Amino acid sequence: MIPLDISPSQQWGGNDGPWSTFTLSVGTPPQRVQALINIGYAPTWFVIDDGCGSDPPDCERRRGGLIDTSLSETWETLGIYSLTTVDDNADPRKKGIYGLDTVSLSSQIENSPSLNQTLVAGLETRRYMLGQVSINPKTTGLRGNSYPGFLSLLKKEMEIPSLSYAYTAGSYHRSKSVESAFASLMLGGYDSSQTVPNSVSFPFIPGGEQEFVVTVQSITISSPYGQERVLIQDPFRAALDTQQPHIWVPSNACHSFLDVLDLSWNETNNLFFPNGPRMEDQDKTLIFTLSADSGTGAEINISLPLESFDLIAESPLVEIPASYVPLQCTDDQDKYRLGRVFFQEAYFVADYERRNFSLFQRDWETNAEQAIIPIESAAGPKQPTTKTGKLSSERIIGIIMAILVIIICGSGIIYFMLLWWKKYSKASNKSHRAELCASTEKPVEADIRAVHHEVDGHSTETVEIHGHQLPAEAEDTGQPPVFELPGSEMQHELAT
Repeated sequence: MIPLDISPSQQWGGNDGPWSTFTLSVGTPPQRVQALINIGYAPTWFVIDDGCGSDPPDCERRRGGLIDTSLSETWETLGIYSLTTVDDNADPRKKGIYGLDTVSLSSQIENSPSLNQTLVAGLETRRYMLGQVSINPKTTGLRGNSYPGFLSLLKKEMEIPSLSYAYTAGSYHRSKSVESAFASLMLGGYDSSQTVPNSVSFPFIPGGEQEFVVTVQSITISSPYGQERVLIQDPFRAALDTQQPHIWVPSNACHSFLDVLDLSWNETNNLFFPNGPRMEDQDKTLIFTLSADSGTGAEINISLPLESFDLIAESPLVEIPASYVPLQCTDDQDKYRLGRVFFQEAYFVADYERRNFSLFQRDWETNAEQAIIPIESAAGPKQPTTKTGKLSSERIIGIIMAILVIIICGSGIIYFMLLWWKKYSKASNKSHRAELCASTEKPVEADIRAVHHEVDGHSTETVEIHGHQLPAEAEDTGQPPVFELPGSEMQHELAT
């Protein structure tokens, strides 16, 4: 079984990027929108038709498209719930209309697999500009029912070899010089041609929402002239998070970033803006040194050109589009993050069955041939003959149609055989009657003394026996053969 290579939409979007998107299809008939990838625990969500309201005419385009669930024949509403497992009574802007529907992602194969009865959420809020596809396999609990994640459903349908995937966010700045700088998503394996190899493996963190946590040993900035300056040298633990764009670092380390990058904080927008030249005009590199723990274990370096931090903020983050730096400072250790900006240059591979993940420097070799490597299931590869899972509705219909065709064809053959036999029997009976009539009209006189009761075995003469009544013609009588999410009922309105 080979991995599923998901095709990027080859479009850039978002109001805090731009970011490379993927095409998400929802409903029957399918409605298509542009969405980002979320590696954390959250449902797959999309922007519903009420997500623009009185916004400018280009709102639908800026939000990656809208979905009207009332047009889907397979949509089933469940209720209004939080978009994450955070307290349901918290920010009302983070709630969505949950439901079940048919979902698919555009892939490199001709017919991308569609998954029925998939848990999704529609949102109106502008807090999240684009939809997001959750590739976390965890089961979500709602109203006493459990709904497997998108990745789990693919594995159950034997569309991928294991509960694993590989992802990198793509780089808009690289697209100016690299032919294909779009995001990459591989389900059930990874593309080794996009990685700079290393042997460091990171374990999952058991329990809680954040499973992917690394130790940031240091962050260093270097110039092409060999000059280096350490921005952060005290290790801290940070979670990998593609749901938001920022790097979240300890507050006591922020002053180094502000001095070196010449940034100023805007209280109104809660963003850092550059005071001097834009990041894309500075030929420098930020180097993140990472390890699995805070000890002296194996380390890897992920390097990001400074221009990758030169992003554009748009409405509703700011009134007028402006260059900003995706950096946030906090004293809360639980909020330390390496956000989506980090994944522009990092290639991430997660294996849920072995409970480990890897990080590689993204290799931008333009002439490299794709080298897809499956990640086999920890339980061993399944043979198709051992598949005993529930058949899809399409397969059940196909089997029923095949059985009906066999029955109809078999019945037809039996009917024509019986019809032929009936005609043959009638023809045979008529022949016998004709012979009897002929013998009655012209009886053969024989010497009674020559008649014997035995027939010579060597004689070829046909002996007719008379005096027995012919049987009556027979009638034809032949017959054809879980995380439980708190929520509320639908009468609540979504805040915007």
